[in-house]
Formats: sequence, C-alpha cells, structure tokens
Amino acid sequence: MGVGASAFFQYLGYQLLLALPASGAELLWRIPLTVLGVGLAAWTVLGLRWALASSWFSRNANWLVPAVIAPLYFLLPWFGRLLYTLYLTVGFGIPVEAVPVTTYSMMYAALKPVGLAAGFALLFVAAAGWARHAHWGRVPGGGIPSFIFPVVAVQYILTALIVGLITAGSAWGDAAEAVRSGRNPAGYYGLHGTLMCVTPHSKDIAVYNGPLITDRAVLTFGSTGERIWLWGLQDTAHGKGRWAATSVRLEDISLAPSRAGDVECPRIAK
Repeated sequence: MGVGASAFFQYLGYQLLLALPASGAELLWRIPLTVLGVGLAAWTVLGLRWALASSWFSRNANWLVPAVIAPLYFLLPWFGRLLYTLYLTVGFGIPVEAVPVTTYSMMYAALKPVGLAAGFALLFVAAAGWARHAHWGRVPGGGIPSFIFPVVAVQYILTALIVGLITAGSAWGDAAEAVRSGRNPAGYYGLHGTLMCVTPHSKDIAVYNGPLITDRAVLTFGSTGERIWLWGLQDTAHGKGRWAATSVRLEDISLAPSRAGDVECPRIAK
C-alpha cells in the first residue's frame, strides 16, 4: 500500500508540472513548490487515515457525512449573499437585489473561502492523526481526544468568514481603484461592472441620492427592475467630490459605454 501511495503522489506531482508550463528560471521555484504541495497532500492523507481509522466518525460515517453535506445547499447561497452584500452594499452602496445575481453565482462566490477553510480543517485533523499514530495524547479506546472536532468546527467557521470577508473587501478595493482610473473592474464571481456615460431624457427627473452624474463615467452592474444604480464621483456644494451611489428610473436616462481609460463624458448642452 505504501508503494502504491508513493507512486500515486509521484504521478500527481508529474501531472502538476505538466499543467504549469514554465521554462528557465521559473522551474527553480515551481519544482520545489510542487514537491512541497505533493508532500503536504501525502502527509494530510496519511494523517486523516490515522485520525479516522477505527474511530467514532468512521463507525457513523454512513449517516454523518450526508448530514454534514446536505446543509451546504442552503449555507453556500447564504454565505455567498453575505459576500455580495459586503462587495456591493457595503462597498458601493448598491443593494444586492437591484443587480442580476443568481443563486449559483452566490454559491460560486462562497466556494473559495469554504474550500480553503475545509483544507485548513483537514490539516488540523491530520495533525491529530499523526499525534495519535505517535501515541501522543491517546485516550481510552485508541481514538483521538474528543475536543478535537469542536475545535475543528470553530476553526472551520472562523476561517471561512475571515477568508471570505478579506477576499470580498480586497475585490471591492481593486474594483474601486479600476473605476477611479477609468477602467472596467474585474468580474466578481459572475458579476461584471461596466463604466457608462449617462444622458438624462429631461432636466427634471427623479434621482435618489442625487445629483445625477453626467460629466463623468459611472459604474453600473446592470438592473433587475425599473431602476438602475450608478456609482461615481459626485460634485458637492463644498466643491469636493464624493463617491456615492445614485438610483434612477431606466426610462429616464440613456446609457452608453465610456471610452476606455477616459473618466470624462461628453458635456450635455444646457
């Protein structure tokens, strides 16, 4: 079995090298990273085997695994919506329900932090398995200490939240910087913002959180109803602009893509 596992991980490392095309000096750091990753994977697999073999988890896995996986169908969209709320509502001041975001997009946004949290949790359990294999902290019956699994659960939740909030905040910062530079921001898990120039159909239109920005490009993520939200630099009475979101009815304005790299829009004759 040990020879088979060794051959499997050697093959895995070879495939990873093939999947990462590199030449010259790049191989000097890609090869060690690949070897380290494969070694960590092997260490984790063996640790999990020693942690879960002949344990309460292995004896009840037939019902415990489905019970753990089933709630993910509801938790992933909820967590994804939380990340979208941080990115859109907290960052840009745009309600999540006002832009075209699907349930699958929310699940997709949640997969990265949830997956990383699961990886860290498996590493923690693997470390407990190695400790069990080395006869450290053994408990009657040969299992691992019962406090391990509550600690892993707390670590999993905290890691998913921290990673999710950090990545969403970082994505918003990158998007805002791109808009200030006159560039369309990178997509955020199926959500794509576009810089547009706004032309009102009349002078007297209702604008929420106005005034309406017409001389500069504004960011929009689309609309799901009769109104559209726009984020851009507003002029204020004190002469110092502020970045804010405004909302206006779609039938009251026309939108046209702005010129790449240009934050200015054609002046509207008054």
